Amino acid sequence: MHDLIGVHDVKIAHSRAIGELFWTLSEERDSWERAGFDPARDVWVAVGGEKIVGYAELRPDHGVRSAVLPERSNDGVHEAILAEVERAARARGVPSLSVIAPDTDRAALEIYAADGWARSREVWRMWVEHAEEPPAAVFPGGVSVRTYTAADAEDVHQLLDDAYLGWDDEYVAVPHREWLAFMTVGSDFDPACWFVAETKSGRFAGVCLNWSTGWVKDLAVRPEWRRRGLGEALLRHSFRELFQRGVRRIGLKVDSNNGTGAPRLYERLGFVTDRRYTMFAKRL
Repeated sequence: MHDLIGVHDVKIAHSRAIGELFWTLSEERDSWERAGFDPARDVWVAVGGEKIVGYAELRPDHGVRSAVLPERSNDGVHEAILAEVERAARARGVPSLSVIAPDTDRAALEIYAADGWARSREVWRMWVEHAEEPPAAVFPGGVSVRTYTAADAEDVHQLLDDAYLGWDDEYVAVPHREWLAFMTVGSDFDPACWFVAETKSGRFAGVCLNWSTGWVKDLAVRPEWRRRGLGEALLRHSFRELFQRGVRRIGLKVDSNNGTGAPRLYERLGFVTDRRYTMFAKRL
């Protein structure tokens, strides 16, 4: 963790250069602590002179995050550090890697395309704002909503895995312990902002997991409950609960090719896209 400050400095400089949001040092520390990886094993840094000029991390879901100082974006630093990640991934038997870059990061987009990464999808970042308290949600008959408890963890995780594996061929399920650490360790986790819809028999029909700061981390509905208004009800319930906590602006990311109808739902509820990202994949 001793390189965290240097990595954070790189990420701030990089984010500012491409007009991207960035975390505080405390949020960055949260991210590393909750990521389910060992920084000494899964984070690489490039050093120039006496400071860190670039970094990359390999996450349990085989996703890569990387950044370099803007002034080093065209001198081979980024390519070199990505090559180190690939070598380590191959040695561990990782079948493929994924990475995501905003449309404003032209240098990174060019590097991935030239280095054999294949474009796999587009991801949209969307926001909705509420000037007035949203109306109460109306749930379909046969389900009720409650807040999450620790006892729900395995069932919630399984529901998410089932939902994503149902439409996303590139989804990588992570072990439950690592998922739980990523989802519940950070300061923006509050079980009162996680909502579970369950049937009268106690079976989970859907979930909406929100960070307390106003971010929809996961929305998932079982196939048999889709197109019955449950996803919309979970979102509307989240809007109202977060508004009562003082949160007026809520964001999320969605794959544009999500086959469950999620992009259309978000647009219908007032979400507006402000940033587009390209996701790349690379077979090893």
